Amino acid sequence: RELTPSQRAIRDGDFQVQRAAGQKAAEQVQDALDSSAWAQTILTTATSEIEVALDNARKCEEQHHKIKTDPRAGTAVSYTLGFHQQQLQLKQQADAWFNEALAGAEKIVANMDAALESTTKAAKQVQDAA
Repeated sequence: RELTPSQRAIRDGDFQVQRAAGQKAAEQVQDALDSSAWAQTILTTATSEIEVALDNARKCEEQHHKIKTDPRAGTAVSYTLGFHQQQLQLKQQADAWFNEALAGAEKIVANMDAALESTTKAAKQVQDAA
């Protein structure tokens, strides 16, 4: 049976709507893939940042241990200005490593939040596309 001109117009309109919906879904899936790739990049970077933060925390802990276990503590040497200056320098270096570890941890948390947000967005885009 042959379609009337108005039926053809409706059919062609339906095809255009379906094609537009398919195109929009494809774009949403591509956006989701881009968001997921960005999140993966953030997580990969976070891995190396975690290693640096842990290394700084380890160095800080070792430095504090070195200060606490200094064999000169409690001896006549410990009453000299040079000893106190050296201990102060060790403490300052330990504090610097601690601050670097803390700053690294804060950056990692912020990046993880951004990655989670991006992954959530990607999941919503895939869901919307379906």
